[in-house]
Amino acid sequence: MGHRAEKDYPAAIAIHQEYLAQRRARDPESEDVAIALNDLTDVERLQRDLSAAERDYREALRMSKKAGSRELVAGLTGSLAELALDREEWAAAEALSREALGLAEGLGRQQLVGAHCQRLAAALARQGRPQEGLPCAQRAVEIYTLLLIPDDLATTQAALKECGG
Repeated sequence: MGHRAEKDYPAAIAIHQEYLAQRRARDPESEDVAIALNDLTDVERLQRDLSAAERDYREALRMSKKAGSRELVAGLTGSLAELALDREEWAAAEALSREALGLAEGLGRQQLVGAHCQRLAAALARQGRPQEGLPCAQRAVEIYTLLLIPDDLATTQAALKECGG
């Protein structure tokens, strides 16, 4: 986490890869490996290695489905939506956000619901459909206000503004 905070992404990636190798040695297809891949992928995304990030998110998602980890599947699907937003692939971001939102609602995880609503609102706004995204952005703001998560609230308020709210 220190390397990430200092934006020393190569060092952070090296540590995550070492940890991932340890997890794979124990059980190559486990939920632990999927979690380690997700952690690695978050740094790859920060480093703007979007191809590596997508590859690793998809591998983690495959393993999470195999392990039956619904929460991880919902989170990783949302991470792929975020990646699509990074790539300005608005329609893909919308589809992935809708899928992730449905999964998160089924789990009752409000923080995930808020994140997926925020991504969906942004994807809709960037496709020229801000009014359609407005209820999603409003819902995300309500969730993050109740949960008292200021960083997520700031991002969500930007999506709300983008939707005209």
